[in-house]
Amino acid sequence: MSEPNKQIAASNAQVKALVSLARRALQGQAEFGPEQLHILKSALDRMDPLMLQSAQLRREQPELRPDLDAYKALLAELEPLLERIRVMLLARRAQMVLDRGQLEAVARWSDALRQTHGG
Repeated sequence: MSEPNKQIAASNAQVKALVSLARRALQGQAEFGPEQLHILKSALDRMDPLMLQSAQLRREQPELRPDLDAYKALLAELEPLLERIRVMLLARRAQMVLDRGQLEAVARWSDALRQTHGG
């Protein structure tokens, strides 16, 4: 197996696993956050040089075509998932801000109550 073939196969496996994880996260069955985004970015960055050469690789190593096509399909599948993940993370952040505000209000109420009872 050629080096590009190994790299493409490894990247496809990693991106496919992250796509699956993202789908499960959107269904509330898994976590997908900054760490997973970092792993995904690393996988995509490793593929950048190969994708820049993809036309040449397709000519010189036609056996790579199915894996390159699979990678492109994964990218097409990933794009809308990432947008949905972004919205999910924004909603989670908004909920955390709301929760923090409620905790601060309870703390203020508790402090006021303690002051009125002298202690």
